[in-house]
Amino acid sequence: MPDGADASNSLADDVNVIAAHYGVSAADVTPVPQQGQVNLTVFLGQDLVLRIPRKPVHEGLLAKEAAVIPLAQSAGVPTATLVSYDASRKTVDVPYMILERVHGPTLGEFGYEPGASVRTHASLAEILAVLHELRRNDIGSIAGVSEPSEFAAERLVESLVKAGELGRIQARWLTDWFAFLETQGASIAESVLLHGDVSPSNLIVDGKGQVAAIIDWGKAGWGDPVRDFLYLPVRALPGLLSGYRSATQSRGSTSDICSEGRSLEARALWYQLFWALAKLRGKPSTSEKRHWSAPRQARFFEILRFVSTAHPSPWSELLKGPVS
Repeated sequence: MPDGADASNSLADDVNVIAAHYGVSAADVTPVPQQGQVNLTVFLGQDLVLRIPRKPVHEGLLAKEAAVIPLAQSAGVPTATLVSYDASRKTVDVPYMILERVHGPTLGEFGYEPGASVRTHASLAEILAVLHELRRNDIGSIAGVSEPSEFAAERLVESLVKAGELGRIQARWLTDWFAFLETQGASIAESVLLHGDVSPSNLIVDGKGQVAAIIDWGKAGWGDPVRDFLYLPVRALPGLLSGYRSATQSRGSTSDICSEGRSLEARALWYQLFWALAKLRGKPSTSEKRHWSAPRQARFFEILRFVSTAHPSPWSELLKGPVS
């Protein structure tokens, strides 16, 4: 695929060829308002969505989506139906995907405020409870779907000390907090299928703010179920996790992470803290419109905002950390 302007022109030509193949005129081809960095996404008329990888390195992610979407949908997860995945390069010299269009605004377009989104959190918790019934031990590997990753908090903290982002005093306190959360249950979890990017831009909502569908499976992977709660601000966690625990228990889940206690909350807070620190290693970003956590310090300030508010148990104990 060509680079730069040539690549853009090539993709535009490919879009028109594919549209014509599906009987859609160029006049009815509309780019999706909020574009991602991996795929070019366009509406083909009122009923179809086309996704084309922007670069060859991204083609594998589209293939993964084609494998994951039917699996998730068969489990009962509301998402856009896969119409076609064509990697033959007969129509155009690039793989592409056609999906049925799910009408409605994204949560980001609808307007999302973590402290006032009870319907959103309850409906999302139900959807994730369904998705997370797809367990790695039951299904086995899926081509392109990443295996569970290892997250080493102590190693991350030490790297930030060496980079000058943290001092030794802060490093010891953070390491102790991570260790404390692990004693509360934040160290063991069964691997399940994760959506991998449950952010406001990937949630289609109805007029009441309830999640009607979850889209864009390019970051799907196996891992700890609470990792799917990382893509909303930490202020969303109390409502989300309460709904998730209720949903999983009502579905007869035997997973220890959803039992009564504080394991679920401890794990979620552990990952929020880990990713807040990991962002400090990145470059400054101005893509907040695309994702709320794009600025390097965004997650830290969300945690600060969360800590500054009174919370019931188990949050009050988890936020205090270990007793000195």
